[in-house]
Amino acid sequence: MNHHPIRLVFVASAIAVFGALPPSRADDAKAFIGQHLSDVVKIDSNLIAAPAVTKVFGTPIYAMTVTIFDGDGGTQGNSLVFAKTDTKLIPLTRPGSDGDYPIIQKLFNSRFRLASNGDAETVQDALDLVFPFVNDQEKSARAFKHDGNQWTFVRGPFFDKQMGFVLTTDGNGMIVGVKYVLKLP
Repeated sequence: MNHHPIRLVFVASAIAVFGALPPSRADDAKAFIGQHLSDVVKIDSNLIAAPAVTKVFGTPIYAMTVTIFDGDGGTQGNSLVFAKTDTKLIPLTRPGSDGDYPIIQKLFNSRFRLASNGDAETVQDALDLVFPFVNDQEKSARAFKHDGNQWTFVRGPFFDKQMGFVLTTDGNGMIVGVKYVLKLP
């Protein structure tokens, strides 16, 4: 028995009925949700104004907490870090894979120079706030070293190796490249 013609009639009828609904209903629902989103979601943000962060990064960095209220009086929360650019907020999370990270490189202050161990300690302090450690084991691995124009910032263990950022500088100490490496040499 062939039921395809019945299905076609049903689908065509449904399209006609839903197509007849005024588009303002969807717009009204979106407007209502927009007006009442704060009833179920709360966002708190604070500028990370620590001297290391404002010296190393050329763009404002914010710590945000997003809290979602459930129907039973409980909440779920999540802490996030964002960088503000001219046109948007960029979420900042520690990279999870090897690679170049030009978006992070662009966040560094173009006037900041990484040329000494003191500068490296300032970078490490800024990284601690922008890409915080997950646990004490990561924090205890915190270190930096450099070889020529390559500065390595250890951010924790990764199996039998260490992981972290490798920043490349030009001849004047300006940061011109950012990599994340899961198994540092």
